[in-house]
Amino acid sequence: MCKYYGWCLLTRMKVLGSGGPGAAWIRPTTPSRGALAYTDSPEGSGDSMPRRRRSAAEARAEILAAAEHLITTEGPAALTLKRVAQEVGISHPGVLHHFRSVELLGQALHERLSVQIRDDLLGLFAQTEGVDRVDAMQRAMAALSDPKKGRLLAWLVATGRDPFPDATDGGLRRVAEALTPPGVDPVEVQHKLMLVVLSMVGESLVGDAVRTRLGLSQKGSSGFHRWLLQQLLTVPGVAR
Repeated sequence: MCKYYGWCLLTRMKVLGSGGPGAAWIRPTTPSRGALAYTDSPEGSGDSMPRRRRSAAEARAEILAAAEHLITTEGPAALTLKRVAQEVGISHPGVLHHFRSVELLGQALHERLSVQIRDDLLGLFAQTEGVDRVDAMQRAMAALSDPKKGRLLAWLVATGRDPFPDATDGGLRRVAEALTPPGVDPVEVQHKLMLVVLSMVGESLVGDAVRTRLGLSQKGSSGFHRWLLQQLLTVPGVAR
């Protein structure tokens, strides 16, 4: 029989609600003066695996990052709660505590990605003038056209989700308004902006494949980005 009966018994208990659906298996560290400390313990893991404490916010962020990593490296089929738990190093019930289903995890990941894309778009025009503005725009275009982001975009669209924040957010509209000086037709700016956004989305999805078929260097994306920016910045009245 275990020397510390109560301690051993606790190793079979679940925290967070007496074994409810959101509970996570725990294991005790070496007891000190009868006190117990708990850490996440993934299913099937040995005692040699390192453990660390996580706040709820940290655990949620790590779960979302792991889900994003699985989609970009292995494809949407790899997105299961069990695989996410293995990636993060926590128990399956531990993931369930934050996301009760893979559908809810997908919804949270959609919200996270749409904000990232919105921020990339706003970053295109964070600088208002000068050479620094063009450099900042090129960096933002590179982030938006990253093939990893393309795989995430494809997953969002394939699952019927809008890859952008809700239209009421108004982020892209604010960009267009910021680029439109008095006396300039706003539709002209909107069309050029749409060209940039759609081009970067296409770049993230099939840019390398198109360049290969055109005989262009795979390093030629920066040249294309510069050319595309020239098209946007040649709108009459839009300062470079």
